[in-house]
Amino acid sequence: MRITLLIPDLSGGGAERAAISLATEFSEQGHSVSFLVMNLQGSLLSEVAENFVLETLQSPRNYTALIPLLKYLNKNRPEVLISYMPIANALAGYAKLLSSHRFIAIGTEHNPKSLTLHPSKKMIRNLMRPLIMQGYRSLDGIIAVSAGIQGLLVEKIGRGLATTTIANPISIEDIKTLSGVVDQSISPSVFDDKKLIVAVGRLVDEKCFDLLIEAIELTRREVDIQCIILGEGILRKGLEAEISKRHLDNVVQMPGHTTNPWYWMKKADVFVLSSKHEGFGLVLAEALVLDIPIVSTDCEYGPKEILRDGTYGWLVPVSDVEKLSKAILKAIASPLLHEERERGSHRYSSKVIARQYLSFMDEISQRKG
Repeated sequence: MRITLLIPDLSGGGAERAAISLATEFSEQGHSVSFLVMNLQGSLLSEVAENFVLETLQSPRNYTALIPLLKYLNKNRPEVLISYMPIANALAGYAKLLSSHRFIAIGTEHNPKSLTLHPSKKMIRNLMRPLIMQGYRSLDGIIAVSAGIQGLLVEKIGRGLATTTIANPISIEDIKTLSGVVDQSISPSVFDDKKLIVAVGRLVDEKCFDLLIEAIELTRREVDIQCIILGEGILRKGLEAEISKRHLDNVVQMPGHTTNPWYWMKKADVFVLSSKHEGFGLVLAEALVLDIPIVSTDCEYGPKEILRDGTYGWLVPVSDVEKLSKAILKAIASPLLHEERERGSHRYSSKVIARQYLSFMDEISQRKG
C-alpha cells in the first residue's frame, strides 16, 4: 500500500515522533511510506530523510499549500493520506474534495486546543476556524489519540464522520536500546547522591514547568534532589528567571532539546508530567517502557488512560503545586517497581498501533465500497 504522511514540519514534538514510529512500522510491514512536509524544517528532519522518501510542498504560507498538495497527489497517487495537525488535516480534507485522484484521507487529532478555540483578537484566526472545521468534515475519517479528544471531535464536527480512538505509537525496542546509549548532545550535571527528577516537553505554557519548578522548591525541603527539564521553547527566559528567583540554579537544569531523552529518563528516580492539558501524553507511555516511577497531573486528556487511573503512577490535580510535591516525595519513598508497569506500555507498541490504523483504513474502504 502507498501511504503518505502529511505534516507541517518535523519539529521534535510528540506528534512528529509518533508519525516516525508509525511510518517505520508500516515500512517494516512492506508498505511504501513517504513523508510530505509543508515546511522543510525541524530537529527530526535528518532522521526522516535518512529512512524515508521526503518531499516538501515548498509553500511559504499554509493557506497556499493546497495547489502544491493537489499536484503531489496527482503525480504520486498515494492510496492513503494520513495528516497531522489542524492545518494539515484541513488541507487533506479540501484536497479530498478537489483532487481527481481517489484516495483515503485520514486526519489525526492530537491537541484539544485545536477543538476548543476561543474567539481571537486576530480576525484572520476567527475566519480560519470554520474553514478548518469544514476541511475536517471532508475527510474520510479522523483518528483521535485519546477518548477525550474523540468526544470533542464528535461534539464539534458531528457523528457523520468516521472517528476512532487510537493512541500514539512508541517504538519499545528503540526506546530500550537508546536508553543505554550515552547522550552527548547535552551535558547536564547529574549527582549520584541526589534523587533525580526528569521532565520532558516544549517550554510552553501548557506544560506548566513553572509549577514544576515551584514543586521542586517544596520537595527539596524534604529530600536532596536535582531536576532536569529537557526541551526548548519560547518560555525559556521566563523559566530561567523563575529558577533564579527561587534560588534553584544549582537544583533545576534546562539543558535544551535532545533526540535521546530516554537516556536521561532511564536515570530518573521520578518522571514528572506537570501539564494543564495534553492530547495524549506520549512521554508517559515512554516512561512506562523504562519502568520509571511516574507522577502526572490528572489533566485532559491522556494521563488517566495511560496510567490506568493511577495503577501505573501517581495522579494529582492540575495546578496543585503542594499535591504535586507530595506525590514526588511518595514516588521517591516507594517507587512501586514492578513488571506490570512495563507491560502496561505494550498496548502502545508500534505493531499494535499500526494494526489498529490498518483496521480503520479497511473499515473506511469497506464503507466507501
